[in-house]
Amino acid sequence: IYTLSLHDALPIFAIVTRKYGSFGNPGSFAAAVGKHTELLADSRIYFRPRWLYRVEFDDLVSVPVDSIGIVHALMGAFLERNQTIARQVPCDLFQDFATFLNSGGQQGPQIEVLPSGGHYMLHPRFFRVEIVKQVAVPLQTVGLVVAKVGAIMAPGHTLAKHVECDNFQDGARFLDGGGEQGAQPALLPGGSNYAINTAMFDVITVDNAASASLGPHDLTPADLRLVSVEGE
Repeated sequence: IYTLSLHDALPIFAIVTRKYGSFGNPGSFAAAVGKHTELLADSRIYFRPRWLYRVEFDDLVSVPVDSIGIVHALMGAFLERNQTIARQVPCDLFQDFATFLNSGGQQGPQIEVLPSGGHYMLHPRFFRVEIVKQVAVPLQTVGLVVAKVGAIMAPGHTLAKHVECDNFQDGARFLDGGGEQGAQPALLPGGSNYAINTAMFDVITVDNAASASLGPHDLTPADLRLVSVEGE
């Protein structure tokens, strides 16, 4: 019998692996993994015989309120040629690793991010999570978004086609709508934080404009500040 409880004020979970059993004819790798491995939430009592199961404990992935979690899959199908980000697979925010694998989840950076302020039970052998700050755009300024994924922009264009995608916080919608790589025509309004996947988009603000590059185009912090026009 195993009892899971809070450890050092941090929520934990258990990774339970069957010690004995056959992987023969499981139907799929995901089915085999699901049969032999499970994740158990804390604050409950479970019966798992020690002679049959190996139990490891790990901390939940905690995402601070001002951050997001960018997920990198360590297992799954390989990315296709010229593909830089994995296709989205519904799998309970990567907490259902068997569904992720069985639904064709791919290795590498994922489109969906872990929202701020939550705790997530991700199998550390299947996923790695990078905690990054939300994109902050100061008041009286705008943020310029540069997409690193999507279709190639047509020759002669300097701005990509516009795609409604919740201020670039919905990466799947951006790609499904035919979003293009490069500078985007929609600007991020100042005075807000944005849960933008930085594996998909770079955001140029007054804080980093001096070191940012737009190819042949120069950009200064002054270019991103709002200009007040007063009438007579």
